[in-house]
Amino acid sequence: MSRAITASELKLEFINTIRSLCEHWATVDDLAAIDRVEGVATGILSLLNGVNASMCGFDIVARPHHSDKEYSIERGENWVEDGTVINSNMSYMLNSTNRQKS
Repeated sequence: MSRAITASELKLEFINTIRSLCEHWATVDDLAAIDRVEGVATGILSLLNGVNASMCGFDIVARPHHSDKEYSIERGENWVEDGTVINSNMSYMLNSTNRQKS
């Protein structure tokens, strides 16, 4: 009988998928180190976005400290709202030909 995957099982699958990405990109000899590192990062971002066929997508949700907003306002800086989701289209943004400044 089927059942929901537990958090522990999902976490292990997630970590093993990242481990596989690292092992794959570590064996690519014909690329510069930065390209291999970006390959791992793109793979992780694709995994989070749900593009990886073996897993569902995940949200990257900002959880700032409760005092961060007040601290930022006191310094005249912008702040991050709790619950802000940032994982849309991130693997594309990482591509070296599409570098964007924050």
